[in-house]
Amino acid sequence: MDLPEMDVSGVALDDSSTVYTTAQLLTDLKDIWRSERLAPELLPHKQETVEMLLEQIGTVESNLEKAKHVKDPFFLHCHKMEANRVRYMLSNYLRCRLEKLENYALHYLQLSAAERDFVMTTAEYKFLQRYQADTEELIEGSVRTFLPANLAILDKWKEAPLKPRLESFVFVKPREQINGLILGASDAPVSLEQHSQYLLRYSAVRKPVMENKVILM
Repeated sequence: MDLPEMDVSGVALDDSSTVYTTAQLLTDLKDIWRSERLAPELLPHKQETVEMLLEQIGTVESNLEKAKHVKDPFFLHCHKMEANRVRYMLSNYLRCRLEKLENYALHYLQLSAAERDFVMTTAEYKFLQRYQADTEELIEGSVRTFLPANLAILDKWKEAPLKPRLESFVFVKPREQINGLILGASDAPVSLEQHSQYLLRYSAVRKPVMENKVILM
């Protein structure tokens, strides 16, 4: 029986003629995983990339199961390790996103519908709603009953929710030449060279990060 290959055929998108190979999907996953872990806020979701990679992993693992009785298992173990590595990156990427939703739940619930759809999948939004509802139920049942009636600390918590620290510093690497970037209110526009590395405030590069023109390192 032939051993399965990690570089299986490309996956065509349903609504376009673009075809992605496994190698391209893995490169994209490494970039979005790294940026998501290092960004102080939730980045635009990559549901399509995640779904295609899960489909690829499912195919590879199915082929590995069929080939488990080969005489020389060395390459089989290599493919299993690679599949496990990709699954770990996907799991960690999704876990990072859920952690941000938990830490800044009220902030993300207050986004407009358009902003919400840009950064969250439908499943993530449902998780966020359920998490916040459970949190409020817990607080109401175990905290508010023991507080003075005129103490509005819980209401103030809702009015001023915790937000991501957009002024934190990050290492960035532009995918392309970026011109006219304003680093501060009193600073002149600067240019970022392609593939160079910079240490900047996240707020200064937030827009190109959201547009996938810059990756975090």
